[in-house]
Amino acid sequence: MTDDPTGLPDGVASPVSQDGAEQAAPPPDALPEASAETVEASAADTSTDASEPTPPDDNGVDGSAGSPEPELYDFSASTQVPPAQHKTLEAIYGIYASALEPWLTARMRQEVAVTIELLEQRTFGRLRMELAKPCAVYTYAVEGSEAGAMIEMDPTTCFAAVDRFLGGSGAILEPDRELTPVEQRIVGTLARRMSVLLTDVWHEHVPIELTSSGYESIPEMLKIASADERYLVAGVRMTTEGWSGLVRVALPTGCVSSLLTSESVRGTVEAPLTPAMERARLQTSV
Repeated sequence: MTDDPTGLPDGVASPVSQDGAEQAAPPPDALPEASAETVEASAADTSTDASEPTPPDDNGVDGSAGSPEPELYDFSASTQVPPAQHKTLEAIYGIYASALEPWLTARMRQEVAVTIELLEQRTFGRLRMELAKPCAVYTYAVEGSEAGAMIEMDPTTCFAAVDRFLGGSGAILEPDRELTPVEQRIVGTLARRMSVLLTDVWHEHVPIELTSSGYESIPEMLKIASADERYLVAGVRMTTEGWSGLVRVALPTGCVSSLLTSESVRGTVEAPLTPAMERARLQTSV
């Protein structure tokens, strides 16, 4: 290595001007500053391959994932009855209440108003947990279905029916005790009429055949379906002077699901009473 007055190692050229004079390095503050436009353009170039994700929309859906595919409504997988189907069911059960009211008025020997208080879905497991202890449940086998149907009488309705059917005033004396075998048969008269009318009102739309299969007073012993089986539950409110009771009528949703997707039925559910309903009105003395 030879001595170099510039102090640079061999092979490194010294910055000199064309006239042979060394050029001094510019001071740091003399370097040109990048403009804002240049910085933004550079940032845009580097982010071309790594675009930011699209923020979610108002419904919380990631916009970068594209619009989700629409899904068909699954009636049996929901815990609520959708509005369109609710109107259909209200019309059907409205006919049911209208047919039951005159029969019940005649048997009770006093004016009884029958209304539909609720229409909802329940799994059988939840339905069983909601039963009173003791309960009064009349069960029915449903043709073509492994799951059975049920009619749950509340204590007020049970003891009012027993008293009024036997000529009493309808006084509620012991609403919390279990029904005796004789009382079960008396209240069973009401349950049987309700099951017949239920078959009639549904027959015009979805044929349902119910066959009495038993009575149960212990909720844990009620085994008409698996715990996850879904039911359509109608609350039938019976109101008269002195008492008011609620009877729940439960049908497996599989028995009536076809009606809820049938466009041809929706125009007929609000029609006048069917011949079967008219006959039920005339049979008030049965």
